[in-house]
Amino acid sequence: MHGGTAMCAATFVMRQPTFPIRGVDVAGQVEAVGKNVTRLRPGDEAFGTGRGTFAEYTTSREDRLVPKPPELTFAQAAAIGVAGMTALQGLRDRGQGGHRLHSETSCSTSPRTVGSRTSGAC
Repeated sequence: MHGGTAMCAATFVMRQPTFPIRGVDVAGQVEAVGKNVTRLRPGDEAFGTGRGTFAEYTTSREDRLVPKPPELTFAQAAAIGVAGMTALQGLRDRGQGGHRLHSETSCSTSPRTVGSRTSGAC
């Protein structure tokens, strides 16, 4: 077997299936929940991440969603998902306790988990 053919076959097998709808961040009102969901109910306002969220309706796992604080708009809450996770990963991977951080998002509680101080601009 030629190397180019083997490489094409390997990348085809390992590639994740494509998802036709774009989007990761989500915020909105819960329409329905599965039988094992305990933290959210229909009618709750929530935000987080999912797949194919650039749509009128989408799905997500329960552990990827949290209740939306009433002081945030849906647009503000929807902007937190990936940006908040990126900030949290940066703090966990590179941050050290005792440092100060200025956060431009509403996820200013994340640095407390690594012992840092925050100031925020929401």
